[in-house]
Amino acid sequence: MPKISRNAPCPCGSGKKYKKCCLSKIEHGETQWSLRDQAASVAMNWLAEHYGEELDRAVEEDYCEGLSTEQLDQIGGLPHDLKNMFQVNVGEWLLAEGKMLTEKGPIPFMDLVLGGSRASSSITAHFRPR
Repeated sequence: MPKISRNAPCPCGSGKKYKKCCLSKIEHGETQWSLRDQAASVAMNWLAEHYGEELDRAVEEDYCEGLSTEQLDQIGGLPHDLKNMFQVNVGEWLLAEGKMLTEKGPIPFMDLVLGGSRASSSITAHFRPR
C-alpha cells in the first residue's frame, strides 16, 4: 500500500489531517480501515502466490482491455505514487470483479480467497494451486 503523508487529508473522510485523525489509531491497529487494508493485502498476496498467471491474464485481458501498447507503456513510466495508485486500483478490481477463466466458466477471485464451494469444486477439477 502507498504510504500516506502525515499532512495529507485523512483517507477516512473526516476532513482532518491524517496525523490528527487515524495515524495513531492505525499505528495501534485500532481502526476498521486498517483491518480492511491488511485483509486486502493478505488476499492479494495469497492470490499472487497461488494464481499469479491467472491474475496477470485477468489484468491484461480484462482490466486493461482496450488500452493500446503505448498506453500500457505509459503506465510503466508513471511516477512512483501514481504507479502505486494504479496497483491499488487493480487490486481492488481483482478482489471486487476479477474472474479466473476455467473450463466450467469464470470464477471470481474473491471466491478463491474465501474458499467458496463453487470455487473449490471447479478449481479441484481444472487447476492445482502452485
